[in-house]
Amino acid sequence: MPDQPPPTMTPDPTDSPPELIDPGLTRQWLRGRRIIAYTLTSVAHETIDAWARAAASGVNEWPRDQVYLSMHDVSSENLSLTPYIRSRVLELVRNRPEATGRTAVVIDTGVAEMVMRLFANQLLHVIRGRPLRLFTSRDQAIGWLLEGLKE
Repeated sequence: MPDQPPPTMTPDPTDSPPELIDPGLTRQWLRGRRIIAYTLTSVAHETIDAWARAAASGVNEWPRDQVYLSMHDVSSENLSLTPYIRSRVLELVRNRPEATGRTAVVIDTGVAEMVMRLFANQLLHVIRGRPLRLFTSRDQAIGWLLEGLKE
């Protein structure tokens, strides 16, 4: 039985406004800085490099006594899984492998969804101890990440 989408979440007053890191990248703190969220809208190498640096910094600076919860929204129709993105993602998932927590990736539906699901299956063989799950809704992704606080 497929997961039923949760009702749309009410914006949380503790969510920060999105911070522009690069013209195709924002970072936002959600739920009282318990979740770090990145939104990508460009496949330009400069944007992907900025995302990789920001995400690596985020996991490296995360308090060691807290569960690491991250969301990467790549649902923009401007995105595709290029070889360059794949290589940067693989570098990133090897960063701080001992960190516990969850990573949610928000994707578009259709052919891109199928390609991302195949790539995610490959990533699961690389990362251990930090579950990765794909969603087609930010609300579903946030809900799943928050469940990680209860573990």
